[in-house]
Amino acid sequence: MSREYTHEIKLEADQAAVWAALTEAGELGRWLVEVARVEPRVGGVYELNFGDGVQLQSHIETWEPGRHLRIFGPGPIIQEYTLEKDGESTTLRVVTSGIPDSPGWDGFVEGGRRGWEISLRGLLHNLQHHRGQARQMTRLRFDTPLAVADSWERATGALRLGSDLDAALLVSVAGFGLLAEITKLDRAVLALGIQPTSAGSQVWLALSTYGGRVPPADTVEEWSRQLEQTLAVAPVGTTRQNPQELHGHG
Repeated sequence: MSREYTHEIKLEADQAAVWAALTEAGELGRWLVEVARVEPRVGGVYELNFGDGVQLQSHIETWEPGRHLRIFGPGPIIQEYTLEKDGESTTLRVVTSGIPDSPGWDGFVEGGRRGWEISLRGLLHNLQHHRGQARQMTRLRFDTPLAVADSWERATGALRLGSDLDAALLVSVAGFGLLAEITKLDRAVLALGIQPTSAGSQVWLALSTYGGRVPPADTVEEWSRQLEQTLAVAPVGTTRQNPQELHGHG
């Protein structure tokens, strides 16, 4: 027995643009990952690098440009993308299947369900406002002994999304992650994520700016200070990457 889950979203873009966002390394690096490698053919490699050592390698089983992409791996996982024309828009359906029906995969299922909800909202924002624009990203990471629920409450409270940041919430999944648009930074995207660890939880914050705009150091430093105070721990990692590093390899 195996499990699957499905996500569907209507995107204000044609099928060619959505297909490019899913299959071109540079486009994947603007909304989903830090670096990607795609060999555009059946049997080709489809590799996603999310940073912090998280890298997934799959192989392409179906390659029908503008319509259907199916990739296999890692392990038993199958990821399938179907694109359908909907007037001037495109409906994208993402199906993740092949997930073993055993307790050891429960975390994968929950993480995948919630993660795709956030990622697809990020894709929508990218296609609406940053299509073809290079991305620069700064990421902060904190390890804390706090439980996930406590870290979530403290981190979201510290950031004070709203008038303080001139931010608009795009999507929020309680206890897991959120995306917000920073209006004053030309619709930059702020991402917050929290995940459990053996010692408590890890909190990360990423600011993505586009079109050559550099993430403002003073703003990032202020967020780092706020999170350091509220989580009572110092950041264990800060990374800054330029557009060239985020384009990946085609």
